Amino acid sequence: MPVRVVIIDDVYLNARLIEQALRGLDGIVTEIFQGPHQALERLASGPVDLIILDYRLPGMSGTDVLNRLRAMPHLSAVPVLGITGVTDPSAMDAMQRAGANDLLRKPINPEVLRDRCARLISRHQLRGTGGG
Repeated sequence: MPVRVVIIDDVYLNARLIEQALRGLDGIVTEIFQGPHQALERLASGPVDLIILDYRLPGMSGTDVLNRLRAMPHLSAVPVLGITGVTDPSAMDAMQRAGANDLLRKPINPEVLRDRCARLISRHQLRGTGGG
């Protein structure tokens, strides 16, 4: 079964670079959303195995998105990798408090991204909560 990964980043080039880095993982199917509202609509309607979420988004912060995700029963256990280019440590702290399972600061090293994503997906599947 495919492993479904949703990437939410308002900078399309960043999202594409993340998507490219994940091509090294078997069975990955990605969806990119530049806006948080469209992503939340999609996530409300179907299964997903991992969410990669930027902190800065138009109209809603990554923390706000995380709070909404964690309130949805079918998404409460889905791993979220928070990413940010914000250098203020409070951004990372806010994402962690909101329920991010792991955090990376931009610019993202593709190997580190792949390793972290593989680990999060594996833990999610071991718990039997995989969305695919």
